[in-house]
Amino acid sequence: METGMANYSFKRITTNPSLGFRDNPDIQIFNAFKGGQIVGYETNIDSFIGEGRSMVNPIAVEKGVCTSQYKSNADSCSVMQIDVVLNPSEIRDFFVFLGVESYKNESANIVELYGNTETVRSELGFLENNKKSITNAIRIF
Repeated sequence: METGMANYSFKRITTNPSLGFRDNPDIQIFNAFKGGQIVGYETNIDSFIGEGRSMVNPIAVEKGVCTSQYKSNADSCSVMQIDVVLNPSEIRDFFVFLGVESYKNESANIVELYGNTETVRSELGFLENNKKSITNAIRIF
């Protein structure tokens, strides 16, 4: 489902059973873009890359269009097509989100909270200043 509101757009993509959400149909994967409209998307890596191609030359990039069809399989991807025109010397901020929401409109709340330059700079600063304590808390077994 596509919704445009408050200078951003997002797409809710149906629950992907391979992510382990089978027991909770209310959990949705979402893509959001603040600063324009999502005009297309891909969820299947084969549709995005194309036959006989690689990540170096995906067919969707060459054609400039995504199929906007949801396909759930083991080789999933999340690609958003955004058509943006900038005038010479124009500078704009764009915010791209990919996430999982467990209740309706959670994505809207996330985009509103983190969809501004000041918050992004603050959060990135926090990560930069605390990266050792954050990464030290992660253990791979």
